[in-house]
Amino acid sequence: MTGGSSERGGAWDLLRARRGGEAAAAFRALLATSPGDRSAQRGLALALAGSGAAGEAVGWIEQACAGAPVPAQWEFDRAAILLRAGRRDAAATAARRLAAAGDAASLAPAGDILMAARAWADAAVAYRRSLDANLRQAAVWNNLGGALRELGRLPEAAAAYRQALALDEGRYEAWANLGATEARAGGIDAAISAWRRAAALRPQEVAAARALANLLRSAGRHAEALVEQDRWAALAPDEAAAHHGRGILLDELGRLEEGIVALERAARLAPDDADLHYDLGRALRRARRDQSAIAALRTAVRLAPGHAEALSALGALLWQAKNSELALEAFRRAATVRPDHPEVLARHANALHAFGRQDEALALFERALGLDPDNWSLRYQACIARLPIVYRDAAELRTARQAFAREMTALAAAPLPDDRAEVARRADALHVRQPFYLAYQGGNDRDLQALFGATACRIMAARLPAFAERPPPPGLAAGERIRVGVLTAFFRHHSVWKVPLHSWLSDLDRTRFTVHGYFAGGDGDRETAAAEALCDRFVGGAFPIDEWARRIRADRLHVLLIPEIGMDATTMQLAALRLAPVQATSWGHPQTSGMPTIDAFLSSDLMEPPDGDRFYTERLVRLPGLSFRRSVPPLRPEPVSRAEIGVEEDAVVYWCCQSLYKYLPGDDALLPRIAAAVPAARFVFVGYPMGDAVGGVVRRRLGAAFAAAGLDADRHCRFLGNIPGARFAGVARLADGFLDSVGWSGCNSTLESLDSDLPVVTWPGAAMRARHSLAILRLMGVEDTVAHSAEEYVALAVRLGRDAAWRQSLRDRIAAAKGILATDRSWLPALESFLAEAAHGWRPDPGGG
Repeated sequence: MTGGSSERGGAWDLLRARRGGEAAAAFRALLATSPGDRSAQRGLALALAGSGAAGEAVGWIEQACAGAPVPAQWEFDRAAILLRAGRRDAAATAARRLAAAGDAASLAPAGDILMAARAWADAAVAYRRSLDANLRQAAVWNNLGGALRELGRLPEAAAAYRQALALDEGRYEAWANLGATEARAGGIDAAISAWRRAAALRPQEVAAARALANLLRSAGRHAEALVEQDRWAALAPDEAAAHHGRGILLDELGRLEEGIVALERAARLAPDDADLHYDLGRALRRARRDQSAIAALRTAVRLAPGHAEALSALGALLWQAKNSELALEAFRRAATVRPDHPEVLARHANALHAFGRQDEALALFERALGLDPDNWSLRYQACIARLPIVYRDAAELRTARQAFAREMTALAAAPLPDDRAEVARRADALHVRQPFYLAYQGGNDRDLQALFGATACRIMAARLPAFAERPPPPGLAAGERIRVGVLTAFFRHHSVWKVPLHSWLSDLDRTRFTVHGYFAGGDGDRETAAAEALCDRFVGGAFPIDEWARRIRADRLHVLLIPEIGMDATTMQLAALRLAPVQATSWGHPQTSGMPTIDAFLSSDLMEPPDGDRFYTERLVRLPGLSFRRSVPPLRPEPVSRAEIGVEEDAVVYWCCQSLYKYLPGDDALLPRIAAAVPAARFVFVGYPMGDAVGGVVRRRLGAAFAAAGLDADRHCRFLGNIPGARFAGVARLADGFLDSVGWSGCNSTLESLDSDLPVVTWPGAAMRARHSLAILRLMGVEDTVAHSAEEYVALAVRLGRDAAWRQSLRDRIAAAKGILATDRSWLPALESFLAEAAHGWRPDPGGG
């Protein structure tokens, strides 16, 4: 052997031993003595390419292949080096030359280069030519499938993979590729089957576990998916996606807390993944861990400022947490990011409406409906937004009512879809908005509420058909107590808890009745603990609607009491189902439900007018007295001075403490008429809690009314903003009289004013909700300040302001008489009688649904 041959052999030995740097040096030494040595040029190119110097390697391989024809392997080397250097087009050209000029053995390697160069069509041709020469090449069939899949020719790709498997059924890659191809073609079951075969061949392969977990979840086979997700997480414990997917699956399987643990682990592994923090925030929200959810969603928004879904979810949570200004800003940003997304626009519109910015809200709804005009849920939300919180004038009230009636009629006439997903979307829309403000227009809403109520019941029955029919009466064995359910979101410090719930739960005879409390209101307070103590069974939690329905129905109640329908979305959705053989509501929200699922309306005989039945779709049950007693102790007033609320020491203070939406434009002129006769009159209002738009409308209306009487509203009217209960009581102690709102009378506000012995001027209306104060004063036997006309209302208020002696005598009589509000139980036997009738098969009518 010559010295040169020995040196050349040594260089190749180094290359084969993958000692690239030494091999390159050896080949350079050869070329220093023999610059035209094409074999050494090729060797140096291969050594450089293997050492990461692909750019320099290209020059040497081109020199080696220049001139005379070279072996096919050399052409392959040239194509591979070009590819490694990032010159895909040149690599593809070299591979095409190899396929055209080489023998059959060169076709499959050329195809591999073409695949890597993304020349899918040329690769497919090369593989087919190779198979023409020899059909029994499992690897080539597999690679042909890859080329065809990249070309989008999925049936042909799947056929190629099956050919590979017919030759070699133990080929993992072919099963995996077949699974991926079937999944892309929409054949989920076939894809799962293929991936299962792949996983059986390589149980430790992460890709198989990952693919199976995702496919099974997309097929709705969540329990099976979790098995694969657990395997994925075990095989790749540091892979955030494994724990991310596991957390979502656990949540979907109802194992929410375990899901949160998995999502939190994923977030630690991938702290910069905005989608992960978004999913964590949503799970924490469902677990009612609101502050943690807000933090997670804020992280998502920080990482991805354009994440519209995270912004919307953050807005909803901030809204729930009473951070309404920040919530509105989050909704605005989401709508700015996604102006083409109807649901995002709707969320912003709903928030604007709640701030009293109705014109802007309706304009956004118009934009959203322009993008999706046939979207029932959007149309429904826009219909509800037709009802302003307050009205600029009587004409606007009439127009709003007409628009609501027209659009609600059209929505009610729309047939239910066959698509269950669309039914679920409509049910979700009911959860977003209810026609709460309809009741504040001063009219009889029976027919409009019946439209809404029947529509809500149809949707919820389609959403949860297992709860659409009235369950059979459970019967009552000898000695068995009657099971009474109470469903509300207000087992907490709230007007519904104070009136009527607390007294009902406190006074029912527990030798005859057991009380099941269902708290659908999320976080509780001290009153929640008191409510739980008053119930024989108490259920609360972050349950979806179907779980709530299942739990309530499973208790086999004799009667379900729902003290209000219209203020809480979850309660309203459940009220639209049949969860007990008899279901009754009451006047926590003094409005008929309009729902065929509600059999009775428990009201106060003292409050109802003689023709009160005309306001209800339910059977009206008149309980004697007020239908409750004042069982919750009054708040201790916060010390407040007149100077703090902006009134003079010698002023006559009229407490106008109702929510601003109870004041209708037609009654504005009452106040300047009082002020004209009592120059020292100061009318003190509370404010609206969200923004200034609502208060601004009322102030402008009063300004016009006072100006028309030649008076200055700013001199006589004070707006205190949103004030807490103890301060509310403190202001009441400063006042000289309480002016009841017309059309919707005070109840809790009247009772809390009477705590300070404050005389109440009231003008009862036609509906029960306009007669609360009348009933309270009548029970006390102090009806001197009950008016029967606008003129009498003004005259009584004027006398109250002018006649200090009469005012004091009223205070003294109130102080002596108000004790009956806490002791009167005349209503209790009638309530218990109704519940007993319900337990023995009571029906509202023979054909009741």
